[in-house]
Amino acid sequence: MNPSYYGLADTSAEALNNHLAALIENCLIDLEGAGCIGKQRRLGEAVRPMRPLSMVRGGSPQEIQTKCPELQEAFTVAATTLGRIAAHYYLSHKTVGQFHRALTGPLAKTATLQQLLTLLCDAHEYAELPVRHNEELINAELMRSAPWPVRPPHTSRSCATQRA
Repeated sequence: MNPSYYGLADTSAEALNNHLAALIENCLIDLEGAGCIGKQRRLGEAVRPMRPLSMVRGGSPQEIQTKCPELQEAFTVAATTLGRIAAHYYLSHKTVGQFHRALTGPLAKTATLQQLLTLLCDAHEYAELPVRHNEELINAELMRSAPWPVRPPHTSRSCATQRA
């Protein structure tokens, strides 16, 4: 094991345990922030949002339980509807959270087609798509006939979406 690869100062059991606990905690905070997970107390009870884990971040497990007594109760972490949608369609929790915040917030009732297409083009999954050879030339041609302004770095997907 190379501790420097993982940002660890040492490989003691306690340091490794603290690192893994922090990693899990950060993942839970990110998933909760995107609305993909919730807390479920007993079998059959509805999934409901947890107290934001960011409020109890850091410290030992004992310190966290002191800050947040509800963690002392037995509960399971369960996927919300948004979490199941993200898993089913292989979407990033970032995309699902972004769509949920936008469509339940300012765009809820007054969204225009342009705003919805922009939201779709901002999906996290598109950030990983490479620009192919000579694609910038095709994009420049498509940009001239696009009905709405195209903004980088979303040129390829915005042009393609507007042309569809």
